Amino acid sequence: MTETTSVRVWDLPTRVFHWLLLILIVVCWFTGEEKGAATLIHRLSGEAIVGLLVFRFFWGFWGGEYARFSKFFAPPQEVFTHIKELMRLRASQTLGHNPLGALASLILLLIVALTAVSGLFSADDDRTGPLSLLFNVNLKELHEVSFRVLQAMVAVHLLGVAVTSFASRENLARAMVTGAKKRPAADAAPDAKTASRGGLVAAAGAALLIAGGLMLMPHPPQAEDHESGHREE
Repeated sequence: MTETTSVRVWDLPTRVFHWLLLILIVVCWFTGEEKGAATLIHRLSGEAIVGLLVFRFFWGFWGGEYARFSKFFAPPQEVFTHIKELMRLRASQTLGHNPLGALASLILLLIVALTAVSGLFSADDDRTGPLSLLFNVNLKELHEVSFRVLQAMVAVHLLGVAVTSFASRENLARAMVTGAKKRPAADAAPDAKTASRGGLVAAAGAALLIAGGLMLMPHPPQAEDHESGHREE
């Protein structure tokens, strides 16, 4: 039996970002059509997602080795080669993102960003984004369309993780939990280079500043509140 060893790939901040983003997207998913307290939960979750995206942007430059955007761009030939491997259900193992997975991750992040930012500028009878009133802009339709695209991309992402895990004989979800991947001890790669504490503090500080600022902006009363007020009069 081949002896294996663990190689550290995903740093803790990247893993925390990944799972928090997933949780918040699910929360937004199930509160998007609800009324009452769910509208506030939806807004706060969306604003938290904006903060996470700010963190991920800076972490893409200051983070650990495989979290950096410089590791995301593979030559087109490598992407096509990986697709062919997936079609044969025999994909090569990679330490960071595989060529197709890196491209898909970037697209997913951009769609999440479009959905979250358009939500800040959206308004209807039940909910109002904090920047919609400030700039007198309503991107409700864009927000709804981008969220439908995001739902589809989440499904594609989950399918891609499952297919790639099977084809490469590597549990990608577990690696995003533990931060490590198994490799034969004879040719194991070194652990990923870690990020500086200063980069982490700066990225987290920027995220908290943006998300906190949005959450502290006035929350306009909802339609139900107005109706109840009229009934009392």
